[in-house]
Amino acid sequence: MRTNWSLRIQNFGRISEAEIQISPMILFVGDNSSGKSYLMSLLWGMMEENYYDYLNIEECKNWEVYQNARAVFVNTVLQKEKNGALINEEKRIFVQFFNVFFMENKEEILSSIFNGNIEGEFFEIKLLDKNQFNLDQEKIKLWRQELDKTVEHRKEKLFLRGVMNCCLQILFSDLIGDVDKPKGALFLPASRTGFMLTYKTLINESLKQHFGHKKMQGSIFTKPVIQFLNQIVAMGDEADNEYDDIIRYIEEEVIRGKVVTDHAPIKNIYFASEGMQEQIPLYLTSSLVTELSSILLFLRDKKTPFKTLIIEEPEEHLHLKAQSMMAKILAMILNKNKNVWITTHSDTFFQQMNNLVKVYSNPRKTELSKKFRLKEEELLNYKDIQVYQFDIVGDKTVVSNVPGSETGFPAITFNDVIDELINQVIELEEDDD
Repeated sequence: MRTNWSLRIQNFGRISEAEIQISPMILFVGDNSSGKSYLMSLLWGMMEENYYDYLNIEECKNWEVYQNARAVFVNTVLQKEKNGALINEEKRIFVQFFNVFFMENKEEILSSIFNGNIEGEFFEIKLLDKNQFNLDQEKIKLWRQELDKTVEHRKEKLFLRGVMNCCLQILFSDLIGDVDKPKGALFLPASRTGFMLTYKTLINESLKQHFGHKKMQGSIFTKPVIQFLNQIVAMGDEADNEYDDIIRYIEEEVIRGKVVTDHAPIKNIYFASEGMQEQIPLYLTSSLVTELSSILLFLRDKKTPFKTLIIEEPEEHLHLKAQSMMAKILAMILNKNKNVWITTHSDTFFQQMNNLVKVYSNPRKTELSKKFRLKEEELLNYKDIQVYQFDIVGDKTVVSNVPGSETGFPAITFNDVIDELINQVIELEEDDD
């Protein structure tokens, strides 16, 4: 990552306070209903939100942080000899503007992401590196051209949009690609099986609301879930070869068959079991197939490229062996220079991730990889991973960073429960004796 930052929040939903460092892989572990999905949805929304809709010249021009950012934009970004390169202090000035802007518009932004009223007291992004950042030269060229043909009294709107674009490039270009064309973050929600089995019904109901005589009601889903459903509908027929090895692994080693679609306007999804010609509807297949169908389809589809994959509860509906395989799948995606952010409740899944970290750093790496049938692209460097534990204390959630090393990440949440179960087993066996 060219730019490294963290998000600090206070009193967001039931989360009292947290600071999340952006990393190629992020894992949220902990109690149910502790806020893991809310915080992951917020991170997705911050990357995907259209901030230009909230820009207000009359409001922003009175902010000192905007005037500072505007000065950098005019005197550095637009100057050809500077070539769009920003030093750390200049990056910090843009991020200061973004923080004030976000706080001033947080109610509307949160409402947009969560499709409802969500409490959030404080949000702040902190830069964590001191590296130079190079802005997109094509965008700078377009700004210059646009400014040259714009009358003076209308240039301020372009300055404001230029400042915002610089903010978005600094913070999100490594996470979603072109910040003016969002949807670079793919969100796979929990309960994927239910969505995959009912998406046509959900879409039909949505169409009735849009075109029926009744007043349209607001969706019960958050924006990332709505985008997930829309992307299933918009799925194309052209394949992306980037993930061929992962698709082959899932089809041959995990589900032992292929997930296919037809050419209907709203596609039907089928499963063709290994060695069989017949294609059966998704609702007649196992939960293993339905659970993995969405990730398979998105990996194959060239119309839904992503730089960041957010997946909630990847272990859902999977046998322990399949959970272990899912950990390898996500490691393979990460090692294609993607970001993979995860929420999980599974000690099996988490332990497999730990094992991939331990083998990567072990002096006997080659020997162990052969013994455990692991490929280089399935291994994980702990330096690419941030783990956060969510604990409910009273009526609030406390979020703490779990430090990692070459020996992996200790998961206190899982270890405490396992220790308690083992103690119960020992005591019951002693009673039997």
